[in-house]
Amino acid sequence: MWDGVILQWRIGYQNNRRKEWSLFHTHYGDQAPPEKDPDKELDFNLNTYSSGIKLRMTGKENWEHTAGWDIQYQQNRISGYSFLLPEYNRFMNGFLWLSTWRPHENWSFSGGLRYDYGKLKISSFEDSYLNNYLYEQGYTPDIVEQYQWRSYEVNRNFQDVSGSVGMIWYPYTGHQLKVNVGRSFRLPGAHELASNGVHHGTFRHEQGDPELTSERGWQIDVAYTYEQQGWLVTMSPFASWFTNYIFLKPTSEWSLLPHAGQIYRYAGAKATFAGIELDIKPLPGMDSTIASEVNMYIRITGTKRPHSAFRHPLLCGIR
Repeated sequence: MWDGVILQWRIGYQNNRRKEWSLFHTHYGDQAPPEKDPDKELDFNLNTYSSGIKLRMTGKENWEHTAGWDIQYQQNRISGYSFLLPEYNRFMNGFLWLSTWRPHENWSFSGGLRYDYGKLKISSFEDSYLNNYLYEQGYTPDIVEQYQWRSYEVNRNFQDVSGSVGMIWYPYTGHQLKVNVGRSFRLPGAHELASNGVHHGTFRHEQGDPELTSERGWQIDVAYTYEQQGWLVTMSPFASWFTNYIFLKPTSEWSLLPHAGQIYRYAGAKATFAGIELDIKPLPGMDSTIASEVNMYIRITGTKRPHSAFRHPLLCGIR
């Protein structure tokens, strides 16, 4: 656009539509099939509108800067005789700055910061058939109130800062070393905040926590690449430490819902991820197979007992 300055603008729209059809079935005797599309069990209609502006400045010989602004709006609507995810509106707004310095052809340093603001509004969903069923089974009004809401009403605002610094070094021909350290965060999803019912894909009663805060963590990763004699070898150790890692935690409570079993509840805890990736493959022209191996170790530290630790309940340990 101008000498050494490039302005980019993008705009996008995406529609995700998913329908699940199954002959009408129910656990409750007073639930009649819908008059329209009686066999449509679930219907999700997610519309995503996004736009972003980036200003890239390359006027100086060894420096490059990028400033940006991103905005996104999501609207999820549902229908069908069953229920899985609630209706929600999600708004995200972010500003970023990234700088890269190349003092030598063998060295490159970069760093960036990003500020994000998000708003999530989730609609409640009351299951009147479940309400009647529980009353017929003789449960108290407090128990009925706890179970009849398949989705809680949530209206939350989130904001946080993320960033990273990194370097690339070419010590010799065919050798490359990358190091990156960063801080990240993630807004909790609608299911993590508001769900309350059986997930029929996993046959678990999953409950959200409307008071969950953003997931926050620190990461460091190193990548060493060797490219010689027809082979490309990459070794990448990594580690992540989360001050608030959101995961699905099993409880000692038993659900009253049909075919539910144990209750799993979304929670936040300190967590450590660490591992190494090794990738060995031939370059074009070499007659050989590709071998790759990935190992990961995950450790979660309980927030109520700071000195206790347990593995992620839904992931396998080291073998």
